[in-house]
Amino acid sequence: MLINSKVLLEDSLGHLAQALKKGERVFLKTVYGKKELVLLDEKNPKKIEGDYWFMPFCLNNAQIIFKASKEELQALATLEKPLIRLKPKSIFTEFFSQSFVACVLPYEPLLVLLTKFLEEYSGLYLLPLKEEKIRLGLCYFITQESSPVLISVGKNSLILQHRFEEAKDISYATMKEFEKALLREKLEKVNLLYLGRGQTRFMLYFNQSFKEPLEFAFESNIALRIDELKVFNKTTQSLLKNFTKENQDLIRELETYSKESKISFNLLELIGMCGILLDFKVDSMDLMLLAYEVLECASNFVGQKGPRIDFKLERNEEGKVYLDTLKTLRSVMSFKLAGVEKELLCFGIIDSFAEFFANFSRDMEESYNTKGIIVCGEIFLNKQFLDQFIHYLPKNSEIFSTSIIDFFTINLISN
Repeated sequence: MLINSKVLLEDSLGHLAQALKKGERVFLKTVYGKKELVLLDEKNPKKIEGDYWFMPFCLNNAQIIFKASKEELQALATLEKPLIRLKPKSIFTEFFSQSFVACVLPYEPLLVLLTKFLEEYSGLYLLPLKEEKIRLGLCYFITQESSPVLISVGKNSLILQHRFEEAKDISYATMKEFEKALLREKLEKVNLLYLGRGQTRFMLYFNQSFKEPLEFAFESNIALRIDELKVFNKTTQSLLKNFTKENQDLIRELETYSKESKISFNLLELIGMCGILLDFKVDSMDLMLLAYEVLECASNFVGQKGPRIDFKLERNEEGKVYLDTLKTLRSVMSFKLAGVEKELLCFGIIDSFAEFFANFSRDMEESYNTKGIIVCGEIFLNKQFLDQFIHYLPKNSEIFSTSIIDFFTINLISN
């Protein structure tokens, strides 16, 4: 039915608002695609499963429901209306199936108008519309659908844009295109860090070429790492003996694991191994999922300083520098034995991880005369990690938020 008058528009929106209050299924065609709308009813809460966005009706609602910094609230309210992942406050967790919720303020006129008919409520869940038909809704002509900008916001008001697509091979042609992008941005000497689901990469760009000063490769089979502790030296043997006394079920379970070697090039999987030692479990023991369990647990710690977990570079017999990941695991075991609470220890892991890369970037600037760093990857969606990374980075070292991040992310993320 064509809506061609103010009265008809008011009647239609009022009708949809009443349907939402009754819990009926409603859809709206928006510039970001068709969305099924579900009203957040605080008197009758229900968790929505699957992927969704949450749309607080205003900044005040967002501030009440979520742990949002001043910078994040300011970014939410910008004209672009970006998506920002926010953590619900503890009293509102029953409303959300996700630990971090993608939030967006009303981003087009129909949504703004609809909220005026729902002023006693705080927000809507926006779900992707399924194949089945929903008869009740509003459509209007949109020339072209688009996607919202997904951002993370640092404590210094740094805004990073994120876009994740299917991985491509990093070919010579790819890197040449990347080099052109760097030159367009007038970044002739710069560091680059990728931390996400693909291979961890730290690269340098200077003298019109890319260099990779350190390859991150380590044994990711936790059962084999436990075997290393048994024979490494007397100190590690003693640590393992004491750890086993306090964590008999865990060690007994690890002893049943396959002893097949699994070399990883992704340091987030090292964080996942720490998660195993801290008794986090996922059905498949997927190290990436475990890493995000550690990140989630760390987000419950509200302080600014955690125990120092060892992320240290060593030199092997051939003179090659490497990250001593066994020392990282030993450090986590020691603090667990000392009775450090899980939230604090998880924050210590994330805090120390951020400090390691900030210090490494500083060292590369000093050694190769680079300046600043381009960062990308999913871990930078985590505000806690981003803020700690900013904290440890030298004050005169700029973090770049440019179109390059999109390019670098697309070409380094793997499924």
